[in-house]
Amino acid sequence: MVVSATGAAATTTNPDSVVEEKKTGEFEWYIHPNTQEGVRQFHTYSQDRELTVMGLFGAFVVEPRGSSYLEPLGEGDPTPASSGWQTIIKNGTGPDFREFVLIYHEVGDEAFRPLNKKGDFLPQRDPLTDAYRPGGRAINYRSEPFGINNMHVQHEYFGFEDESMGYSSYTFGDPSPTIPRSYMGDPAKFRLVHGGSEVFNSHHPHRVDVEVIGPSEALDLETECGSGLCQQLAGDFLFHCHVAHHYVAGMWGYWRVYNTIQQGDSRNDIMPDLRELPDRKGRIKTPISSDKLIGQTVDWFGKQFTITDKGKSNWTTNPATITVKDWVTMQMPTMGKPGHKDDEKGQLVSYDATVLDWAWEGNRAMSEKESTTDNPKYKSTHPGKRHPIMFEPLTGKVAWPHLTPHFGKRAMFSSGRCSPRTTWVRLGWR
Repeated sequence: MVVSATGAAATTTNPDSVVEEKKTGEFEWYIHPNTQEGVRQFHTYSQDRELTVMGLFGAFVVEPRGSSYLEPLGEGDPTPASSGWQTIIKNGTGPDFREFVLIYHEVGDEAFRPLNKKGDFLPQRDPLTDAYRPGGRAINYRSEPFGINNMHVQHEYFGFEDESMGYSSYTFGDPSPTIPRSYMGDPAKFRLVHGGSEVFNSHHPHRVDVEVIGPSEALDLETECGSGLCQQLAGDFLFHCHVAHHYVAGMWGYWRVYNTIQQGDSRNDIMPDLRELPDRKGRIKTPISSDKLIGQTVDWFGKQFTITDKGKSNWTTNPATITVKDWVTMQMPTMGKPGHKDDEKGQLVSYDATVLDWAWEGNRAMSEKESTTDNPKYKSTHPGKRHPIMFEPLTGKVAWPHLTPHFGKRAMFSSGRCSPRTTWVRLGWR
């Protein structure tokens, strides 16, 4: 790195490399044509520890030769972009890919006391989860501690707290930390950076390995088989620091992988519109309701099924025939009422987390009723009403995410289909 004005090296012994308060400085990097692609972290060498822990750090990424940097959010074809933690790379030497820069870091040093929105000091120890420095472990300047955020809110609104729901978008709405998003099958590269100066972190995407990363280190990770991994699954893939009190203190997020297009009225959640990769345009389809599946032949992992609205399902034919109600039912949690209220007090006195109150309107599968409870993170456009459950038209699979937040409630455990832990980690919302 050199000082632009003089061309001299920007070393700690060169006074021109120190930028005084309220002044600016310009520096240049030289990227050799043979430089390996990947992320490089940068920070100040003047008052390094003090300023780095207060957030004065960043990263630049070397892309493959001939690449273009495009904006992933919005409608229409991708447009040129200038910066950001998420982007589309129109690759000059291979397949286009999505790029996500994740910076793990502390908020201040170990003695620093973050403030809440009221200006009060956050505790050094979370009284609900026992996590050390809640709010002091972050990704990309964002942190969501289990206790003083979610558990405290759950206790304030409902009179109890349950740490097993700490990750759940169904219970609380989407978390504030970074949520990378992509379409199933999209090539994706994660640029991993440690922006802190004191403690080690370990990046752990669920279903994948753990990568330990220390202060000022940077790694490049490429998921095998692209978004949705080799199982090609749509869902919310949890990632966090594998040091337990770090993620409970707020260092976690989701990678959300969709199987249907997220544009305009076709979106399954309240996130911004998401563009397709230029060289994969048209591969992701618009979701349809279950009644539109009737008469279609869908492919599920190489086996074909023709969906009908009459008769009985016949699994022995080729392709197999199956009624739309059998097709939907085998993908959904058991239909039923999760709980009931005490007539005198109006309080929920029982709750069955193995069932979901979805319903049929003819051959159209309908969601459970939207929550009418005030939610700090999610406001329904149709409280108390149902909406159609949507499906990917080529495979007939449920379009992800298919649930909406129901504030304070537990996401249901699909009986006999997956483990409770997998369910509450991966259940999303429309």
